[in-house]
Amino acid sequence: MSEVVVTSLTNLRNEVRYGAGHSFITDEPVAAGGEDAGPDPYTLLLAALGSCISMTVTLYARRKQWPLENVNAQVVYGNPPCSAFSQLMQDPKNFDRGTAGIGGRQNQCMFDLVEYGGRLFADVVAFESVRNAGIQGRRLMYTLHDRLEAITKFNYHLTLVFLNALSVGGYQNRARFFWVASKHGPVSFPTPDYGVRWLSETIGHLVDQTSDDWRSPYSRAQTPRARRLEALAAFHWPEGMMSDQAFIAAKKLGYSEDIGRSDAIRSAYTARRWRWNEPGRVITGGFMDECVHPIAPRMFTHVEAATLMGMPPHYDLTEIAVAKSKGRPWHGKSTPVQSARYIMTGITNHLEGKGIELPMVPKPIESRKRTYVLDITDGWSKVEKTITTIQPSLWAEVEV
Repeated sequence: MSEVVVTSLTNLRNEVRYGAGHSFITDEPVAAGGEDAGPDPYTLLLAALGSCISMTVTLYARRKQWPLENVNAQVVYGNPPCSAFSQLMQDPKNFDRGTAGIGGRQNQCMFDLVEYGGRLFADVVAFESVRNAGIQGRRLMYTLHDRLEAITKFNYHLTLVFLNALSVGGYQNRARFFWVASKHGPVSFPTPDYGVRWLSETIGHLVDQTSDDWRSPYSRAQTPRARRLEALAAFHWPEGMMSDQAFIAAKKLGYSEDIGRSDAIRSAYTARRWRWNEPGRVITGGFMDECVHPIAPRMFTHVEAATLMGMPPHYDLTEIAVAKSKGRPWHGKSTPVQSARYIMTGITNHLEGKGIELPMVPKPIESRKRTYVLDITDGWSKVEKTITTIQPSLWAEVEV
């Protein structure tokens, strides 16, 4: 870093000298008593922050060999932990421990994200969470809105978006909530894509593509629990059944192996075998050794998990397959591609001045200024469809 020397000139002008003979003038606008001979300190601060972000993104894209024409830091988007509001945390003990609800310690990540966006004076700040965060945690969402306005001294319009991945072209029955704050008014969104696909349509072509090499994207979880569940599935485990029920049924048929206490009793973490001719269920952090393939006696592969998250076929999963937490990667700890695309399409059109052309206009919340809501969670369930599955030899045409 080069030395920077600032010398006061006439009135409010300053000369900034740095590096090998470089210099420029700073000043204040005429309305503030200056002569507008150069950028004011506030503009320089924003320029420094924006340049830092732009350079970081450019260098990262260059290292990844991604084509990049330009970088514009208008939007700050994140996916902070949602566990304080997840269904798994609704035990009263978690509220007493400070790990659930509005007082959950994990919510600090939401504040960190909003405050970061505020420091950058971003045009739009947005994040994804579980649906319950926008319902049970509504007061917290309002507090985050107030915090953003306090930091920036700007009025932000908050749009609370409730959607299901199935309502926007996704492959999971995954109801979620998005917090979207903009300087330029409420954000409208495109017409939802209710083209619901069954699991058989989404990953039917991957049934026989598996590998025992743990480094392969076509591998499965290698945990002891996963091996026990695969053994039960190979013996007897009907689609849609929880592991405790399947274990009881299998024992009546002579099954003698153990499946572990956590899967022999019912709890929020009990394993389940999915259904083939239904939409995919939610991919959670424990998906890889908690969810069993509906027609193959095995767990799901990394490629199947990524496909259900909306990742394109050419996406490189090598690092994901190798990097594990407790023997499994957390595929579900991100936003499904279709959900993120839907939200970002609305934001992009909004920033380009085309939001007025979008049909899904949020409704104002009368009890609070600059706050709006849009709910398209259940639209997918009203759609009737006829499908022909990927495996016609096993499955006939299904009328729904």
